[in-house]
Amino acid sequence: MVKIFATYYTIVSKRTPIMDQTTFKTIKPLSFTLWVFLLICVTIGSLLPVSAIPDGPPLVSDKIQHFSAYFSLGILAHLSVPQVRGKILLLALTFFASVLIEYVQPLSGRHFEGWDIVANSVGIATSILASWSLQAVRKVRRSQISEKRSNK
Repeated sequence: MVKIFATYYTIVSKRTPIMDQTTFKTIKPLSFTLWVFLLICVTIGSLLPVSAIPDGPPLVSDKIQHFSAYFSLGILAHLSVPQVRGKILLLALTFFASVLIEYVQPLSGRHFEGWDIVANSVGIATSILASWSLQAVRKVRRSQISEKRSNK
């Protein structure tokens, strides 16, 4: 098991960083690993039989849970790969996993709910908008910093 993880880490860590700063060299393998881990946790949690779920009113709405989980998966997908093609692939995998989970849920004693797919999709779409916004802010700040340096 350790050998498999070491091989995986070696493959993932050889990717080129988004930026030249050392902090971004380590975030890619970490964020991809977190994306895989969260996707596994969401899948397991979504496929638990009804008897395994505690009785009582939920603390948070089911749709908010779906939105939050898939928003987090979308942010982690954005952080995992520098190329747009890779981001699109991970986001598409996230969406198709959400649809597949909903179709498989009846096998575990739960029921299919289309609104869950809508909440998942809104979470993914919101993560894309948040990522684009953060990239735009980062780009503006970089240009302001470079202007200040050139004026000195």
